[in-house]
Amino acid sequence: MPYVPPSPEDAKIRLGQNPGVPEESIGHPKDLEEELLELTDDYGNSINWMFLEAPSDVKWCMLMENHPGRGELFKVIIGKWCPDDNMYRFDCESDQFDAIDWNYGTPEPTEGAQGYFRLMPSGTTDTGIVFVVISLDCESPGECGDEENELVDGECPE
Repeated sequence: MPYVPPSPEDAKIRLGQNPGVPEESIGHPKDLEEELLELTDDYGNSINWMFLEAPSDVKWCMLMENHPGRGELFKVIIGKWCPDDNMYRFDCESDQFDAIDWNYGTPEPTEGAQGYFRLMPSGTTDTGIVFVVISLDCESPGECGDEENELVDGECPE
């Protein structure tokens, strides 16, 4: 399954997220009852304004296999931030993505290690993307499935 980047609608704070144009009036709607049409450019593309917080291409991921060494692809899953716990949690059954580490002196941790990865385009992966290591644990706390950091039905525990 190809990676689908988060929608701008996922941004918590937006200014002017496609506010639309009045159906009948020019400029502002004549009253609160007037319908708004989607605001588009000359080519029919939706117009977005400025995002104060946009979805990030930096993700916290977990290795789903042992680190194979510098420049070799390996599989990771994306973590989900759970604010009530102040930690990332993982759905071990979620889609796995190709990742690569170009750092020198890579510690090559085992499955379960975690760290920050940056999403980059790739001409050599099936999905057309690759997660590149920014920082990575030197050791692994254990494989995916540890109850301490597992999501419950894909959601943060309550």
